[in-house]
Amino acid sequence: MKGASVATGGAPVGGGGGTGGGTIDPGTDGDGDITVGPTYTDSPDLAVKNVPHGTKYQFTMTSAMSKIFLGTDAVLNSPGPWTRTITVYIPKQYVDGAEAPFMVVQDGSVSGNAAPRMVTVAENLAADPSPTRKIPPLVIIFVPNGGGDGPGSERGLEYDTNSDRYSRFINMEVLPAVQADAGVKAAFPNFKLTTNPDGRGAYGCSSGSPAAFGLGWYADFHRLVT
Repeated sequence: MKGASVATGGAPVGGGGGTGGGTIDPGTDGDGDITVGPTYTDSPDLAVKNVPHGTKYQFTMTSAMSKIFLGTDAVLNSPGPWTRTITVYIPKQYVDGAEAPFMVVQDGSVSGNAAPRMVTVAENLAADPSPTRKIPPLVIIFVPNGGGDGPGSERGLEYDTNSDRYSRFINMEVLPAVQADAGVKAAFPNFKLTTNPDGRGAYGCSSGSPAAFGLGWYADFHRLVT
């Protein structure tokens, strides 16, 4: 390049028409510290508002109750039984006997305050009068993974395997267990989850994303957040 010299990793330095020479101004390199900004503030939808608040129900599933994930796959580094606590949020607006739209959340509530914040957003947006923001009152089903992470783990087996196996687990074991749960049935004897694909959603991040995509690809879930 005529007219300038470039030192690897630095800024262009004056060359005055030649191809050599020049020193980098130390003031242009910095000290390696990078500030990413601006400082962001939480969306107002994350704040608890004066809107109808629903109820959470919990029950436990074990590998002994499953015919799909038994914890005995040969690919597992440490085969063994798993136990997971399913959390079901039912909105205040739900009417017993109606087919409820719902969202399945991969990794359950393991990420600290993610679960209550997601419920807060769902409550706020369901009560929002704006037609551009409103969502229906959603049942939210938080499903923890079977444990571990990465290759050879139960989580990796469930989430990172490209097959219909995880979607069958959700459709054939988790959703029926939600509808049959004693706590849910006591409050809503005729509780139902919708079979309409447009009312069935899945959420996941990291490896939970392909798990959510699998529910859209292999099962009747038309609403995906990944």
